[in-house]
Amino acid sequence: MTTAIQRQPLTTPALDQRLDSALFPRGRSEVSREEFAAVLSRSRETEPKTPEQSARSGAEQFVAIALIQPLLKQLRDNNHAAPPFAPSSAEKQFQSLYDGQVAQRIVSSARFPLVDRLARDLLSRGRPAAQPRVAAPIHPN
Repeated sequence: MTTAIQRQPLTTPALDQRLDSALFPRGRSEVSREEFAAVLSRSRETEPKTPEQSARSGAEQFVAIALIQPLLKQLRDNNHAAPPFAPSSAEKQFQSLYDGQVAQRIVSSARFPLVDRLARDLLSRGRPAAQPRVAAPIHPN
């Protein structure tokens, strides 16, 4: 005797309606351009303003991507935990995104001498070199 198992859809109209009401209190079509512009302007406000801040931000991103993130990946690859403690398939799928966020937090929350040095180097390469002063030639009269 075989019993057919009916699969329930992952989303139902009631669930969709609850999610929409939580995410869009005034309805999907009511999200205004002003609100969208406000979100964009908030992201622009966090952008660095001075060359020093830009250099620091670039150095932090570089160190996070080139140094910290590969170290975190290596640590996760060497994890040989038993099945109850092993990462699930969802953890495996999103671990690189999480590693990127953790790497960025580590670099921005601590003072890394490497980040300071890279920021100084970026600033020195970005500024034009001072023109050497040349004395006017002396012409004998």
